[in-house]
Amino acid sequence: IEVSSFDIQSPVVNGEVYPITFFLSARTALRTSERFPNGRLQPYGFLGVSSVVLRASVHSQGLSVHLYKGVIPLPNGSENLSRAIFSPYIVGGLAWGLSPDWYVFGEWRRTEFNTTSETVNSIFWPTQRGTVSLAVRTDHYYLGLSRRFRPRRPSPHANPA
Repeated sequence: IEVSSFDIQSPVVNGEVYPITFFLSARTALRTSERFPNGRLQPYGFLGVSSVVLRASVHSQGLSVHLYKGVIPLPNGSENLSRAIFSPYIVGGLAWGLSPDWYVFGEWRRTEFNTTSETVNSIFWPTQRGTVSLAVRTDHYYLGLSRRFRPRRPSPHANPA
C-alpha cells in the first residue's frame, strides 16, 4: 500500500490529489554472482490500482466548480462526492548494485485519471450550466540510492559461549 500526494496548478485548475494505491510488485535478479547473489542488475515493476481523493477548484468561461471526490466522506454532503475515482498504477524501475548493500536506482511512475462534474454559475439565479471535465496525467521520475539490509552471518572464528 502506498499513499502519496501532488498539487495541480494551472490558470484554470488548482487543487490537491491524494492517490491511495494497492499494488503487486515483481523483481528479477540479473548478473548474479557470489558477491551479488540477488543480482547486480535488478529490473522491477509494480502494477496496481489507486483510489484517488481529489480536492480541486475549476474556473473556466464564467463557471466555477469545487470538486471533492474520493473515498473520504466530507462534511455538508457535497454533491460531487457521488463517485470514487480509480486510476491504474504503473511503475517500472532498474537497480544497479554498487556493492552488496548499496544500489543506485532509476524509476518511472504513472498516475492518470479523468472525472467530470455538472455545475451552474449561480445557485440562486442560474443563467449558465455546464460540465467540467478534468483529466490528470502525471509521470514521476526518481533517481536514488538504496541500502539493502542483509542478515549477518556468524563469523567462523567466533567462540561459542
